[in-house]
Amino acid sequence: MIGGGNSALEEAMYLTRYAEHCFLIHRRDNFRASLYLQEELKKYPAITTLLSRTVRKIEGDGNRVNVLVLENKNTGKIETIDVDGIFISVGQKPNVEFIDGKVEQNPAGYIITDYKMQTSVKGIFACGDVIRKSLYQVVTACSEGAIAAYSAEIYLSSKDSSDII
Repeated sequence: MIGGGNSALEEAMYLTRYAEHCFLIHRRDNFRASLYLQEELKKYPAITTLLSRTVRKIEGDGNRVNVLVLENKNTGKIETIDVDGIFISVGQKPNVEFIDGKVEQNPAGYIITDYKMQTSVKGIFACGDVIRKSLYQVVTACSEGAIAAYSAEIYLSSKDSSDII
């Protein structure tokens, strides 16, 4: 797992359900994840943290990844580790340029909705990874899409669109 935020630590812990060992690689000297998650991480002996490392090269045999080449930012030393796969979790940025400033957004750019996926502008609904929420997964985006579609249908079929659900 490459990353140092909440998502990377959570995903590394999750991977231990399926992998015998997990390397957690972060380019900084300290994780950016919450202190709670950093403490939780210590409970997972199957995770080795490699701080101050950047990925320089990903090697494979044409069918699968098998080696990561890392650079230790403190020493400049090049290291290699054998791996069976790579997961990257280095942050999220919502793709909202098309609607920037037209609906209410939080400082990170995520669109703010109510529980029916209605934005601050009547008739505009949002769902998926562009909205503010606590879990960014396909399953949540799908359920939000169903809610948004249902809400939009009610809005469009309403005789008085001011009484949106």
